[in-house]
Formats: sequence, structure tokens, C-alpha cells
Amino acid sequence: MALSRITDDVLFVIIDALKIEDIILLGATGRRLRTVTTNERRVWAPRLLTTELGLGTVGLDAAACARLLSLSCSPRRLCLQSLPWRVVRDDRDSNRVDKVYSWRPRDGVPASLLLRPAYDLDLIICELYESTSRPGTVRNLAYKVVRLMDCELAGFPHEMTIPLDIPIPGGHKNEGPYLELRLFALVNGVLAPIADTGALEGAVDDRCAAWNSPFQPAQEYGETWIDTYFSFDMDIDDQDNVRNFECVKICFSENEQSAPPQYLERPVPVPKGTLRPGFDGFHRFFRNHSFRAQPAALFATDSTPAAPFSPDGKWPKRGLGGIDPNLDEVPAERENRWVVHGDRPQEWLPRDVS
Repeated sequence: MALSRITDDVLFVIIDALKIEDIILLGATGRRLRTVTTNERRVWAPRLLTTELGLGTVGLDAAACARLLSLSCSPRRLCLQSLPWRVVRDDRDSNRVDKVYSWRPRDGVPASLLLRPAYDLDLIICELYESTSRPGTVRNLAYKVVRLMDCELAGFPHEMTIPLDIPIPGGHKNEGPYLELRLFALVNGVLAPIADTGALEGAVDDRCAAWNSPFQPAQEYGETWIDTYFSFDMDIDDQDNVRNFECVKICFSENEQSAPPQYLERPVPVPKGTLRPGFDGFHRFFRNHSFRAQPAALFATDSTPAAPFSPDGKWPKRGLGGIDPNLDEVPAERENRWVVHGDRPQEWLPRDVS
């Protein structure tokens, strides 16, 4: 049957059965199919409610979906930007290891896919879920969309607060399964990961992790990294049931530790690094750096080379079989790809320093 004889309604039914990747390929085959496959209301809005959306362990609930649509967020652009951030489940055996994200993007978001909510409003999108120690065993509890202007960012990077105020009917013991958060920031049209606390160290109401830093250490074979801390504020009744998830407080700290012969017992803060203060600092970090900072272990596929001085890197270990801690000088192994940004070498060129 000639394509011209198939009505748009029939095409929409066919498209409903396709995956997002197949829809993209179908739309590239002709002008008419391009028009049909980019229909926001018929093709893309329903997918916000499915697991094809990468914002959470399940699709958005009706309230969160309505909230985003009311802010004029394009369902198509939101779905396409979320593709790298989908959870990867491995159900092949009982020892499966789930991955928080599908792949790490190597390039920035193209201008054609930038999300522009009403009034250029920046947002935090949060999923509250519970998780057991068994991989893949999760249960969605709620979604919440928060305006960035309602968050406390004056103390960033050392202190920021995201108000959530999510009621938990019936209460939750939070003793395993634990309450976890999956957080994304929408800044300057770019969807950027903040964290999935289910993949971090800690339990009950505290989580922590070491992220990658782009700044080259002052000393050869030194190390730099970003410490992240998450603290949950919850309303707990006299039966130790969580009744309301009040907010999450987040702290970032960029640190450096030198190598021999200037080896320091303790790391020191990076003075003017990736993390700049206040609202503008939050914008700059999550617009340009957060997708690179996430540890490689969280991705099912990661083809981006890690900086050798980062937690994902492969600097030689000190001592036996590695760097001689008694060396007066360490052989230089700098790579030409390091660039200068400000007063410190940096690996990641910012896409937008505004």
C-alpha cells in the first residue's frame, strides 16, 4: 500500500507501538513522516508517562506531567534529552547490576533540542522512590517539580536546599527499603543530572559520593575530585514513620591532594575551581559540568576518556609498583589536550560560562 493512502490516524497508531529510537529513524525517511513523528500532542506527550522517559524509575505521574506541560516544556525535546539518563535494568540473572544512566553524552545539547519553559523558568525535577538492597527492586512513590527560584542557592556550593514537601500517606519506616531521590536540573534549556541517591554510599538520611573534577592538580600525579553530600530532612512521627519528605540539602566540595614530594596528609580545597558561588555558580556547574562529573560506574556505556587525575582516572599508584614516594621529582606526563581556563588547567571546556 502506498504511503500516501495511509491516513495520519493510522500512522499514529503504528507509531504508538514503536520505540523512541525507531520514531527518530522513521521521521528521517520523508517530509510527511517528519511532520507526523514530531507531533507533540499525539506522539510525544503520552511517552512522558512511560519508562522511555529517563527522568525516573517509571514515567511521570499525571500531576508532574501536567505541571511540565503547563510550563510549555516540549514533550519531544524532554524525551530526547532524557535518553542518556534512562535507568538500565539487567534481568538476565540474580546477580545483575543495574546502571543509573544509559550512556554519557560526549557533546552538548544541540540548540534544536533546548527546552525553553515559560518565562525561561529553571526547574528541579525529582522522583521519590523506595529501594531495597536487591538490584532492580524499586517502587515509585511520587514526583515533584520545583522552581529553581524556590531553592536556597545563596550558599552554593557548600550548602543548597531543594524544598520538596512530599507527603507519604500511611508513613514509611525507611529501614530497608530506603527512601531515595532521583534529581535533575533544567537550566538554560539543558536537562542535567544532579544525582540518583540510590547509587550513593550511605543509608537512612545521608548519602555521599566522589565525583570527577576537570581541574588538573598543581603537582604531577596529584588528584582532584568533588565530594558530594546529600542530607534528607523528613517529618517522622512517634512511631518512627516518615510522614513527609521535607527537603534535601546538598553540599559540594572540590578538593586536591598532591603527590610526592609535596604529599599532604589531608586534601585541600581548590580555591577557584569548577564550583563557583551562588545562583550563577549552580547554573554554570549544572549547565556545563555535571554530566562529566558523574562517576563512570553509573553508566552502562561510557566512551568519554577520564582525566587521569580524577577518581575515574588511572594515575599510577604510590608505592610498590607505582610512583616512588621518595622521588625528588616526578616525571612529567602532561597531555596536550589540557587547556587553560582562568588560573588553573581544566579538561572540560565550558559550553556556556554565563
